[in-house]
Amino acid sequence: MSRRHRNQGRRSGVRAESADTAPIEVDLDRFVAGGVALGREDGGRVVLVEGALPTERAVVELSVAKPTLARGVAAEILRTAPGRVAPPCPQVLAGCGGCDLQHASVDLQRELKVEVVRDALARIGRLPEVEVTPGEQLPASGHRTVLRCAVHDGRAGLRRRRSNQVHVLDACWVAHPAVE
Repeated sequence: MSRRHRNQGRRSGVRAESADTAPIEVDLDRFVAGGVALGREDGGRVVLVEGALPTERAVVELSVAKPTLARGVAAEILRTAPGRVAPPCPQVLAGCGGCDLQHASVDLQRELKVEVVRDALARIGRLPEVEVTPGEQLPASGHRTVLRCAVHDGRAGLRRRRSNQVHVLDACWVAHPAVE
């Protein structure tokens, strides 16, 4: 299969999956781009976990299970990371997928995002030991000035978690008042 056709399959949501998607337990080491925590199984397979944080141990329900890579969602957190909080936005509990880090404190969110930038500069930019620090302090809510919204029945919303369905919003906890 050509690279072009493989990439088209990825974009269309078609994934090569194995039949072994039984839940697994994994220790999470770090946070990576895409809003997921990364861990490795004893055999070395990389596991990307939505809803988990670095230093946590989680039971993961797998959605993709390949020989060298697995993806899934944290079904249960067995060891909790410092900085884990209950999501402050009620829309997250209702299924909204607009925010990847509502389960992390604001300070931890900043640290994780800086680490993602630092990692990209080192891996992709080949710039080791670059000092990256967060900019101005943002309020706990009302700070996003850009949202990728979809429209359903004339009303704006964000995508539901792990779906293309629209989660219609009456209000968004992280949207700046000018965007509301």
